[in-house]
Amino acid sequence: MKNRIDMIREYLQRPVHIQNFIEAEQCIESIERDIKNARLYAADAENALLRILQETQMHDLCFIYLTSALIALTHKTQYLSLLLQGVLCSELLTTQNLEFIYKQVAGIVFRHPDIVNDEVTELLNQVYQCVYQELKSGIRIPPKRQQRRKERVVVMTANFLGERHAPTHSTLERSFILQRNAKKQVMIVSATEGTSSVGRIPFFHAYISNRIKQYDALEQYTWQGESFGFYQAGENINTVSELQNLVDVIADYNPYYVMYVGGRSYVADLINEFCPVVTVSTVFSTIPNCNTAFAMIGRKITEEEQSKSRAELIEVPFSFELTEKKRNYSREELGISEDAFVLAVVGNRLDADVSDLFLKYMEQTTNCLLLFIGGFEAYPDRVISHPWLRDHSVALGHVSDVMGVLECADLYVNPIRLGGGFSVIEGFHAGIPAVSCRYGDVSVAAGEDFCVDSYEAMLSVIRKYQTDKEFYQSQLQRAKAREKEITDGSAGLLKGLQQMEQSPRFW
Repeated sequence: MKNRIDMIREYLQRPVHIQNFIEAEQCIESIERDIKNARLYAADAENALLRILQETQMHDLCFIYLTSALIALTHKTQYLSLLLQGVLCSELLTTQNLEFIYKQVAGIVFRHPDIVNDEVTELLNQVYQCVYQELKSGIRIPPKRQQRRKERVVVMTANFLGERHAPTHSTLERSFILQRNAKKQVMIVSATEGTSSVGRIPFFHAYISNRIKQYDALEQYTWQGESFGFYQAGENINTVSELQNLVDVIADYNPYYVMYVGGRSYVADLINEFCPVVTVSTVFSTIPNCNTAFAMIGRKITEEEQSKSRAELIEVPFSFELTEKKRNYSREELGISEDAFVLAVVGNRLDADVSDLFLKYMEQTTNCLLLFIGGFEAYPDRVISHPWLRDHSVALGHVSDVMGVLECADLYVNPIRLGGGFSVIEGFHAGIPAVSCRYGDVSVAAGEDFCVDSYEAMLSVIRKYQTDKEFYQSQLQRAKAREKEITDGSAGLLKGLQQMEQSPRFW
């Protein structure tokens, strides 16, 4: 390891050049692989990288890069705080650099909520405010209009990425309800947040949001027989010019209000300066840290949560519409034993969601097979560190027909994670019940009948599903009832919007 540490130190002491970061990343990735194969190696690697950070004079970009690597390797709060403190102290970073860093850290916080504390939250808020205030100072914000087109609504999302993308699907569902049931003229806007190449700096395992260029020229989008106006923002929405273009498009449309499907957004906050915006969080189990006038939450809201929120919170039960199953699958073609009790684990971020602790408990199941559905690039590494997975798991990767595949499973099992929520209802529709820890979106979507407090309790419930046929069938009936409740959400949404329009905060 010493040779690789010395090489990393050397690369980060050289003049700032992309090739040096590429070389450093290769060394750190090799250390990361070693850690995954032998956890005892982790402390030595962490201490060695920390010494570089403490003992080496380096450019701000090198400091940010190395600290981001420590976050990825350790998932420790102290390095998240250190990175944000360094970012706020730097005099070299542009607004676009700060926006890029904010998006990276927000992604880390989403994937690893357990490493977030009050200090991290406050520091991240300061970074956000730097971005927001600087962009706001360069934008011509239209005056608030009392006379807006009551029949017009804009439904905006951070990125419009196709109907299998959960936030996009949620955007389409709400647009459909507004246009078909509320008789509004809906324009869908893709804000393309997190996609800009302007401001990108070296960051270990950086995540860049997708942007579908074919939507640039699109003016109409049709879904389930409804045709919506459509606008996709330019490639660099984190610059004043492109942001101004988007603001002007929405101001010219003059909607009665804007519905933003997502979390905290400087785009939504700027629009809220001249038109009421309601944030509909895609992580519906948590209170969005947004500055818009209103926010819709998919669960009960406490008085304390309302008092701490800048937005007026409106309870709207979580709902979504199922997609059609495309085909029937057999266990044989999926590589699943016919006599196994199949536990389906579904998600787009399984690398983070499938923890060592979760696997430790799943290893204690009997005659069970884990069926991983979704992005799981770390699966080969998990098999090395948990050899029992070789004979007791199948990883399918992303599939276009989740519901069809779920019909080959016996039980939907949800590890402790924040996001998700849609797939458990697809599981209910496919004819399987679920078990989830009482945390995150899946637990809210599934409902209390399917929640437990710990992995130990989850293991006990899995065994009961295996051995108690009467319990299995009674839970399946509850699952069907929950599916019906969740997939009929138009009334709740319209009631929530009516509450918003009657609020003193709605102008």
